[in-house]
Amino acid sequence: MSLNRPILAVYGGTFDPFHLGHAAVCNRVLAEPDVAQLRLIPCSVPALKDGATANSEHRLRMLELWQQTSPNRDRIQVDGQELQRLGPSYTADTIASLIAQWPAHKIVFVLGSDAWNSLPLWRQFEQLASEISFWVFSRSGATPIDYHQALTACSTQQDFLNAQAGHFWIDQGVQIPLSSSELRQTDDFENWPVPLVVQNYITEHNLYRKSAGLDKSERINDR
Repeated sequence: MSLNRPILAVYGGTFDPFHLGHAAVCNRVLAEPDVAQLRLIPCSVPALKDGATANSEHRLRMLELWQQTSPNRDRIQVDGQELQRLGPSYTADTIASLIAQWPAHKIVFVLGSDAWNSLPLWRQFEQLASEISFWVFSRSGATPIDYHQALTACSTQQDFLNAQAGHFWIDQGVQIPLSSSELRQTDDFENWPVPLVVQNYITEHNLYRKSAGLDKSERINDR
Protein backbone atom coordinates (compact mmCIF):
# COMPACT_ATOMS: atom_id res chain seq x y z
CA MET A 1 0.00 0.00 0.00
CA SER A 2 1.29 3.45 -0.86
CA LEU A 3 1.94 6.22 1.65
CA ASN A 4 -0.03 8.74 -0.39
CA ARG A 5 -3.48 10.09 0.35
CA PRO A 6 -6.32 7.54 0.20
CA ILE A 7 -8.00 7.32 -3.18
CA LEU A 8 -11.60 8.21 -3.92
CA ALA A 9 -12.42 6.49 -7.20
CA VAL A 10 -15.29 8.00 -9.19
CA TYR A 11 -17.02 5.97 -11.90
CA GLY A 12 -19.59 7.95 -13.86
CA GLY A 13 -21.82 6.99 -16.76
CA THR A 14 -25.40 6.49 -17.85
CA PHE A 15 -25.30 2.82 -16.73
CA ASP A 16 -28.20 2.08 -19.06
CA PRO A 17 -28.15 -0.72 -17.95
CA PHE A 18 -25.31 -1.54 -15.56
CA HIS A 19 -23.71 -4.67 -17.06
CA LEU A 20 -20.99 -7.20 -16.27
CA GLY A 21 -18.35 -5.06 -17.97
CA HIS A 22 -19.12 -2.26 -15.53
CA ALA A 23 -19.00 -4.74 -12.65
CA ALA A 24 -15.60 -6.07 -13.78
CA VAL A 25 -14.20 -2.53 -13.84
CA CYS A 26 -15.55 -1.89 -10.33
CA ASN A 27 -14.01 -5.09 -9.01
CA ARG A 28 -10.67 -4.30 -10.63
CA VAL A 29 -10.59 -0.85 -9.02
CA LEU A 30 -11.64 -2.19 -5.62
CA ALA A 31 -8.91 -4.84 -5.73
CA GLU A 32 -6.50 -1.97 -5.04
CA PRO A 33 -6.33 -1.47 -1.25
CA ASP A 34 -5.44 2.22 -1.61
CA VAL A 35 -8.95 2.85 -2.97
CA ALA A 36 -10.90 3.89 0.10
CA GLN A 37 -14.20 4.19 -1.73
CA LEU A 38 -15.69 3.80 -5.20
CA ARG A 39 -18.54 6.18 -6.00
CA LEU A 40 -20.89 5.16 -8.80
CA ILE A 41 -22.47 8.30 -10.25
CA PRO A 42 -25.22 7.86 -12.85
CA CYS A 43 -25.47 10.70 -15.35
CA SER A 44 -28.79 12.49 -15.83
CA VAL A 45 -28.39 14.21 -19.22
CA PRO A 46 -25.15 13.33 -21.05
CA ALA A 47 -23.48 16.39 -22.58
CA LEU A 48 -21.79 14.54 -25.46
CA LYS A 49 -24.06 11.62 -26.37
CA ASP A 50 -27.70 10.58 -26.59
CA GLY A 51 -29.78 10.45 -23.44
CA ALA A 52 -30.61 7.33 -21.47
CA THR A 53 -33.41 4.90 -22.34
CA ALA A 54 -34.40 3.93 -18.78
CA ASN A 55 -35.33 6.81 -16.52
CA SER A 56 -33.18 8.11 -13.69
CA GLU A 57 -34.99 6.22 -10.93
CA HIS A 58 -34.61 2.87 -12.68
CA ARG A 59 -30.93 3.37 -13.43
CA LEU A 60 -30.21 4.49 -9.87
CA ARG A 61 -32.09 1.51 -8.45
CA MET A 62 -30.20 -0.99 -10.63
CA LEU A 63 -26.92 0.39 -9.30
CA GLU A 64 -28.16 0.20 -5.72
CA LEU A 65 -29.25 -3.41 -6.14
CA TRP A 66 -25.86 -4.40 -7.50
CA GLN A 67 -24.05 -2.52 -4.74
CA GLN A 68 -26.09 -4.30 -2.09
CA THR A 69 -25.08 -7.72 -3.44
CA SER A 70 -21.40 -6.93 -4.03
CA PRO A 71 -18.78 -8.45 -1.69
CA ASN A 72 -17.23 -4.96 -1.70
CA ARG A 73 -20.48 -3.19 -0.83
CA ASP A 74 -18.97 -1.43 2.20
CA ARG A 75 -16.54 0.41 -0.11
CA ILE A 76 -19.11 1.29 -2.79
CA GLN A 77 -21.38 4.32 -2.65
CA VAL A 78 -24.10 5.01 -5.22
CA ASP A 79 -24.23 8.78 -5.62
CA GLY A 80 -27.27 10.37 -7.28
CA GLN A 81 -26.08 13.97 -7.25
CA GLU A 82 -26.09 14.38 -11.06
CA LEU A 83 -29.69 13.15 -11.21
CA GLN A 84 -30.73 16.05 -8.98
CA ARG A 85 -29.34 18.76 -11.27
CA LEU A 86 -31.16 20.45 -14.13
CA GLY A 87 -29.66 20.43 -17.60
CA PRO A 88 -26.62 18.52 -18.89
CA SER A 89 -24.47 16.58 -16.44
CA TYR A 90 -20.93 17.95 -16.33
CA THR A 91 -18.12 16.01 -14.68
CA ALA A 92 -16.49 19.32 -13.73
CA ASP A 93 -19.44 20.16 -11.46
CA THR A 94 -19.38 16.72 -9.85
CA ILE A 95 -15.63 16.80 -9.24
CA ALA A 96 -15.85 20.26 -7.68
CA SER A 97 -18.48 18.93 -5.27
CA LEU A 98 -16.40 15.86 -4.39
CA ILE A 99 -13.21 17.86 -3.84
CA ALA A 100 -15.11 20.00 -1.34
CA GLN A 101 -16.49 16.91 0.42
CA TRP A 102 -13.29 14.83 0.38
CA PRO A 103 -10.36 17.29 0.70
CA ALA A 104 -8.02 14.69 2.22
CA HIS A 105 -8.48 12.22 -0.66
CA LYS A 106 -6.93 11.93 -4.09
CA ILE A 107 -9.67 11.70 -6.71
CA VAL A 108 -9.29 9.26 -9.59
CA PHE A 109 -11.89 9.25 -12.35
CA VAL A 110 -12.63 5.81 -13.83
CA LEU A 111 -13.80 5.68 -17.44
CA GLY A 112 -13.91 3.61 -20.61
CA SER A 113 -11.83 4.28 -23.68
CA ASP A 114 -14.70 5.83 -25.65
CA ALA A 115 -15.24 8.50 -22.98
CA TRP A 116 -11.48 8.92 -22.56
CA ASN A 117 -11.02 9.61 -26.26
CA SER A 118 -13.52 12.48 -26.05
CA LEU A 119 -11.88 14.04 -22.99
CA PRO A 120 -10.65 17.27 -24.68
CA LEU A 121 -14.30 18.06 -25.46
CA TRP A 122 -15.30 17.96 -21.80
CA ARG A 123 -16.26 21.16 -20.04
CA GLN A 124 -13.28 22.65 -18.13
CA PHE A 125 -11.08 19.78 -19.26
CA GLU A 126 -7.78 21.51 -18.49
CA GLN A 127 -8.92 22.37 -14.97
CA LEU A 128 -10.02 18.76 -14.43
CA ALA A 129 -6.62 17.57 -15.65
CA SER A 130 -4.96 19.65 -12.93
CA GLU A 131 -7.27 18.38 -10.16
CA ILE A 132 -7.68 14.64 -10.72
CA SER A 133 -6.20 11.63 -12.52
CA PHE A 134 -7.83 9.19 -14.93
CA TRP A 135 -7.96 5.37 -14.79
CA VAL A 136 -8.83 4.23 -18.31
CA PHE A 137 -10.26 0.84 -19.31
CA SER A 138 -10.35 -0.44 -22.89
CA ARG A 139 -13.61 -1.31 -24.58
CA SER A 140 -13.92 -3.50 -27.65
CA GLY A 141 -14.03 -1.31 -30.75
CA ALA A 142 -12.72 1.81 -28.97
CA THR A 143 -8.93 1.73 -28.63
CA PRO A 144 -7.79 4.33 -26.09
CA ILE A 145 -5.48 7.02 -27.38
CA ASP A 146 -2.21 6.83 -25.46
CA TYR A 147 -1.73 10.50 -24.66
CA HIS A 148 -3.43 13.74 -23.76
CA GLN A 149 -1.41 16.93 -23.87
CA ALA A 150 -2.61 18.13 -20.47
CA LEU A 151 -1.94 14.78 -18.74
CA THR A 152 1.11 12.62 -18.04
CA ALA A 153 1.05 8.89 -18.77
CA CYS A 154 2.14 6.40 -16.12
CA SER A 155 4.05 3.30 -17.17
CA THR A 156 2.84 1.08 -14.33
CA GLN A 157 -0.26 0.86 -12.18
CA GLN A 158 1.74 1.45 -9.01
CA ASP A 159 3.28 4.61 -10.47
CA PHE A 160 -0.23 5.79 -11.26
CA LEU A 161 -1.53 5.07 -7.77
CA ASN A 162 1.42 6.93 -6.25
CA ALA A 163 1.18 9.91 -8.62
CA GLN A 164 -0.56 13.17 -7.86
CA ALA A 165 -3.25 14.77 -10.03
CA GLY A 166 -2.67 15.20 -13.74
CA HIS A 167 -1.76 11.60 -14.62
CA PHE A 168 -3.45 8.72 -16.42
CA TRP A 169 -3.11 4.95 -16.63
CA ILE A 170 -4.49 2.77 -19.41
CA ASP A 171 -5.46 -0.51 -17.74
CA GLN A 172 -5.53 -3.47 -20.11
CA GLY A 173 -6.44 -5.88 -17.32
CA VAL A 174 -10.18 -5.69 -18.03
CA GLN A 175 -11.60 -5.72 -21.54
CA ILE A 176 -15.16 -4.39 -21.72
CA PRO A 177 -16.75 -6.48 -24.51
CA LEU A 178 -19.58 -4.10 -25.42
CA SER A 179 -21.30 -0.88 -24.51
CA SER A 180 -24.73 -0.49 -22.95
CA SER A 181 -26.04 0.94 -26.23
CA GLU A 182 -24.86 -2.15 -28.12
CA LEU A 183 -26.43 -4.35 -25.47
CA ARG A 184 -29.79 -2.62 -25.85
CA GLN A 185 -29.90 -3.49 -29.55
CA THR A 186 -30.09 -7.22 -28.82
CA ASP A 187 -33.40 -8.93 -28.04
CA ASP A 188 -32.04 -11.94 -26.13
CA PHE A 189 -33.04 -10.40 -22.82
CA GLU A 190 -32.68 -13.57 -20.78
CA ASN A 191 -28.99 -13.82 -21.72
CA TRP A 192 -27.93 -10.21 -21.41
CA PRO A 193 -24.50 -9.99 -19.69
CA VAL A 194 -25.80 -8.15 -16.64
CA PRO A 195 -25.73 -9.04 -12.93
CA LEU A 196 -28.61 -11.29 -11.89
CA VAL A 197 -30.22 -8.63 -9.69
CA VAL A 198 -30.16 -6.22 -12.62
CA GLN A 199 -31.65 -8.82 -14.96
CA ASN A 200 -34.45 -9.51 -12.50
CA TYR A 201 -35.17 -5.79 -12.18
CA ILE A 202 -35.23 -5.31 -15.97
CA THR A 203 -37.66 -8.20 -16.31
CA GLU A 204 -39.87 -7.04 -13.43
CA HIS A 205 -40.20 -3.52 -14.86
CA ASN A 206 -40.25 -4.55 -18.53
CA LEU A 207 -37.39 -2.21 -19.42
CA TYR A 208 -35.62 -1.76 -22.77
CA ARG A 209 -38.19 -3.54 -24.95
CA LYS A 210 -38.51 -0.76 -27.49
CA SER A 211 -34.77 -0.21 -27.85
CA ALA A 212 -34.51 -3.78 -29.14
CA GLY A 213 -37.53 -3.34 -31.42
CA LEU A 214 -40.03 -5.15 -29.16
CA ASP A 215 -43.19 -4.01 -27.42
CA LYS A 216 -42.93 -0.38 -28.47
CA SER A 217 -45.48 0.77 -25.93
CA GLU A 218 -43.31 -0.25 -23.01
CA ARG A 219 -40.28 2.02 -23.32
CA ILE A 220 -39.44 3.90 -20.14
CA ASN A 221 -38.35 7.38 -21.21
CA ASP A 222 -35.97 9.56 -19.27
CA ARG A 223 -37.56 12.67 -17.86
